[in-house]
Amino acid sequence: MNNYWDTNYRAVQGGDFVFRYVVTSSGGFAPQVFTRLAWSSLRPVELDYVVGQDKAGNPERPLPPEGSSFLEIDQPNVALVTWKRAEDGQGTVLRLQEFAGRGATASVKFLRHTIRSANLCSGVEDNLQALSTDGHSLALTFRPHEVLTVRVQ
Repeated sequence: MNNYWDTNYRAVQGGDFVFRYVVTSSGGFAPQVFTRLAWSSLRPVELDYVVGQDKAGNPERPLPPEGSSFLEIDQPNVALVTWKRAEDGQGTVLRLQEFAGRGATASVKFLRHTIRSANLCSGVEDNLQALSTDGHSLALTFRPHEVLTVRVQ
């Protein structure tokens, strides 16, 4: 590889580079299928198992050993892109994206959490509009390719 901007920079980059490819075939173009294929091939889920000696009192495990989901989205063209702690520490923030180019109303169901409140937010996590919830799910309406930011507490 080389760097064509050599003012104050080295003109080349050395070292080993790893490139990975995923090849598939399809009879048609389905963006949601290809997006999920790409995301699933990026990196497998990592598991950090903490043995009893590493924990004080050996408390109950919060998840069953066979695995479980934290949430479900009922539309195949909507995906959870980010789930993180809110920048101001008030709850967590989810970013969801419609990636097939068609609008959708998706139900996001939280399987292991109870939601006290939910707000539609701006990209910088300012609350814009309260969302109704039954304590376990939200209904979100997406325009084509839209990214929504939601704060839950």
